[in-house]
Amino acid sequence: MTVVIYRERGYLPHLEEKGRSYFVTFRLADSVPAELLEAWKHEREVVRKRAHEQNRKLSEYEAERLKYLYSFE
Repeated sequence: MTVVIYRERGYLPHLEEKGRSYFVTFRLADSVPAELLEAWKHEREVVRKRAHEQNRKLSEYEAERLKYLYSFE
């Protein structure tokens, strides 16, 4: 019987299975174009500002989007 362990550490889920090999992928600071990083930062600001101006909490989608956008720093 195969037992797969699922857990989250930070932003990405981890699946572990006994006796298996794993690899890790690293993103270097300059692997994403600076213009794209700036666009993501701007989008993060817009999402937070919009919710604040509407005096409401982030929607589930907005919270997930911010989590995604912060995963590139």
